[in-house]
Amino acid sequence: MGSPFSKRLYQELEQKLISTAQFNVLSQNLFAGNIELDPYDYIITGTYWEENDYLKVIVVLRNYKTGKAEASIESKLKKEFCTNNSINFLPENFIIANTKNKTFTENEIVGGDLKLEVWTNNGRDNLLYTENDTLRLYIRTNKECYIRFVYYLADGSCVLLLDDFYVGIDKVNKVYQLPDEFVCAEPFGAEMLQVNAQTEKFEPLVTQQQHGYNFIIEDLGEIIKKNRGFKKLDDKILKAETRLVITTMPQ
Repeated sequence: MGSPFSKRLYQELEQKLISTAQFNVLSQNLFAGNIELDPYDYIITGTYWEENDYLKVIVVLRNYKTGKAEASIESKLKKEFCTNNSINFLPENFIIANTKNKTFTENEIVGGDLKLEVWTNNGRDNLLYTENDTLRLYIRTNKECYIRFVYYLADGSCVLLLDDFYVGIDKVNKVYQLPDEFVCAEPFGAEMLQVNAQTEKFEPLVTQQQHGYNFIIEDLGEIIKKNRGFKKLDDKILKAETRLVITTMPQ
């Protein structure tokens, strides 16, 4: 999950790469998930976690075309620095989001013949969007199927972004950008996009339209059950699922 600290770290690292190393740093918004077409030579990823009174930070430089790690570095920062400078290193709703994520991992769909890939214009990992940023979504499947997108907002509400979207034979094994784009707005915090695919239409969810969006008025357990369904031993329906954690924050 992203945080104000990870955003600050990203900005500082970007500035140093330009001013000190004189690298040409490209915007993440150019990311489309196509190695042949994306304009990157290298990509930097990182993570951090709490270690007693410190935050341990690890950054890795990878060759974008091959995925090979070319360099890495690790460092520690006193948590006191973040506290003294009012820099949060956890999303506002971290505990709630982490608990919800554990619910998703129970009986989740793994493996199978239906393959589903989902990513954003900022990639797949450590996704961080600031107020008024634009979110674009891309999908790729290896078979004809139906897609359902459910977005879990930081305030606990759920929105049905896309339902029974059909991926026809003409889109199989191809990168497809969804036609709708989304602008980052309140509420802010750790949010989640759950994407399910299956070879027949989904069981309907109960929704209520507000502000132009279809808000789901069923509880989390019922949503997950309807998204995943029940699988019989002789079931011919193929299913797949993936999730993206997205942290949103004000400017």
